[in-house]
Amino acid sequence: MNKRKSQANYRKSTIIANSLTKLPRTSGHSLPSKDKLTRQKNYQRSKLLGDAKSAPSYRQEIIIPEQLQVTYSGNNFLLIDTGKDDPDRMIILANEENIRLPVIGDPSKRHVPNFQIKYWNVYKRVWKDLPRTIKNIEAWHKTLSQDIECHPTFLKLLKHLRREKRFTEHLFDEIKVGKVFGRPKKEIKKIKTSKFFWKVTIEMI
Repeated sequence: MNKRKSQANYRKSTIIANSLTKLPRTSGHSLPSKDKLTRQKNYQRSKLLGDAKSAPSYRQEIIIPEQLQVTYSGNNFLLIDTGKDDPDRMIILANEENIRLPVIGDPSKRHVPNFQIKYWNVYKRVWKDLPRTIKNIEAWHKTLSQDIECHPTFLKLLKHLRREKRFTEHLFDEIKVGKVFGRPKKEIKKIKTSKFFWKVTIEMI
């Protein structure tokens, strides 16, 4: 219970209830009262946050705790923070590895396509087995909304993005060592059919 007291992603009642399930009923009377456990939990969370507000009213009030300024891998997570004295304060959460990755739609990397736009837009993605829709992005947005609840605070969002960053690093590491992520059989069949029709279309042009 002491370990989970400082985790703001869990409700007080949830932490207490989960902890009680691991204890026999005969030992329940020796535990502190629920109110005392709640006060202890609030104290642990306040120690973790320090001067940081969980739900700041405006950007100048934002204080990011030191432990949230680095990723779980130990890299810098707070790339840019122009400071609370800046009326147009800007906070960018990223690291050097993110900056080196190619940006979708970067105008400096555009070139004249080999095919007309109406063919090239999907044709290139089909042959490279890339997603042809943004359903994967929509799925990530759905997961995000489920994980951080309906009314997230700034620190809850920051903690979620920090965990998401760690998961993304894990996926990059798997790709670097050559792991191939499989696709459902229905999707593979659809891709093969699309490639066949594209090949026939190009031969007819």
